[in-house]
Amino acid sequence: FAALVLRRDFLPQAGMKPVGVTAAQLGYAALFPAREAGLAFLALALAGGAVAWRARRRAFLLLAGGSALLAAAVSALANPVHVVTGELILWLTDRFYLPCQAVAAAGFGCGVLLLAAALGRWRAAAWAAGLAVPLWALHLHAPRNDHARDYLAADYADNLRAGMAGPAALFTEADYQSFPVLSLRLVDRRVPELVHVVTNPFLNRSWGWRRL
Repeated sequence: FAALVLRRDFLPQAGMKPVGVTAAQLGYAALFPAREAGLAFLALALAGGAVAWRARRRAFLLLAGGSALLAAAVSALANPVHVVTGELILWLTDRFYLPCQAVAAAGFGCGVLLLAAALGRWRAAAWAAGLAVPLWALHLHAPRNDHARDYLAADYADNLRAGMAGPAALFTEADYQSFPVLSLRLVDRRVPELVHVVTNPFLNRSWGWRRL
């Protein structure tokens, strides 16, 4: 339990990265809402945050403090540097910032209310903006999330299957190597004689084999 919670296995990697990378990660985290939903979203979220600070200080501190602690923890403990090549790949940590995006969405809602109050009788424009911004974000990322024509994983699974004569057992590491095989078996429902075992991702360490 402690190994999982404290991420003991990853701490040596975090200790290897330069201090400047942590600062870059913090800046990257701060701009995450704008990258995902646009500058208008971030601007309204910040304005709404100011309103929330004046109206409900305790609630604001809980939400903003939680986001700040999360971003700081990810920046300090996660190492986005590829160990072999030394390449900095910041987007590897994107998924960890999703709770921060939810908090920014709450601020965005406050920002829309503020805009509606400022526009007076034209407040319908504020509601239209509140609807248009998330729809624009959805449109912006649609190509990234559309995998209908991505055949690489299917080819990968087929290549794995081609070298086997069933019945057979296939061990794959969690998680990327497992997904194509899961698709092959559960979606396409092929090779029913294949037994697929998903292992943990640490088979290069002795305790990983013991866990398996």
